[in-house]
Amino acid sequence: MHDKDPADGGLTVGLKSPTTGFNWGLEPLAYAYLGKQGYRDLFGKDPAKTFGGPAGLAVLKLYDQLTPYWKPGTQTLGIDDADRAFAQGKAGFDLGGTFTLASLRQNGMNPADVVTFGIPAAAGGATGDLKLAPVALTGLAVSAQAKQPDAALKWLRFLSSPEQAGAFAQASLDLPGTSSARTPDACSGRSWPRCGPCSVTPRPGPTTRPIPRCSAPPTRTSHLAKR
Repeated sequence: MHDKDPADGGLTVGLKSPTTGFNWGLEPLAYAYLGKQGYRDLFGKDPAKTFGGPAGLAVLKLYDQLTPYWKPGTQTLGIDDADRAFAQGKAGFDLGGTFTLASLRQNGMNPADVVTFGIPAAAGGATGDLKLAPVALTGLAVSAQAKQPDAALKWLRFLSSPEQAGAFAQASLDLPGTSSARTPDACSGRSWPRCGPCSVTPRPGPTTRPIPRCSAPPTRTSHLAKR
């Protein structure tokens, strides 16, 4: 796709936000390439095993292989800008998570027209079967200065009930903030997320993190959307 259309066939992400490329691109590549312990060592105290060591430099070179494929101007785009560019056909791939589907729909794109997949593990790495763990970004809290804390807590309990959390996820195309959420049309296939009940706290394995009992695509940690 990039070879046929270098201007609009490349990869985009909100690189204007410095952590996007690191968290969503480099970290999954590093985890798959080095394995669990090698990945942890990158952030450890042994200089020979951090990003300045051989393993860290190998990961940086691996990430640098993406350089020719970035959509021109991606460094100037915020997260929403990158999603908008993808929805408008100005990029062939969009790096993001479950919230990306909601953003694409908001920008007029049908999520059913998007193919989602996890960042592929690099050849020759510690694992070739990297999966992603779903992570709910929805959070609710009550201020210590709330004038009616009891009423506020009741409202939070209502919003986090299985039915309401599921309804929120269904409407927003994102993961619910509770593992017991139920969507109104569970597993009907009409929209995503569509599995209910669906656990959002799976047990992580040494190299993989599967999504249990759920037919939804890989989620928040990082995934690529393809037109």
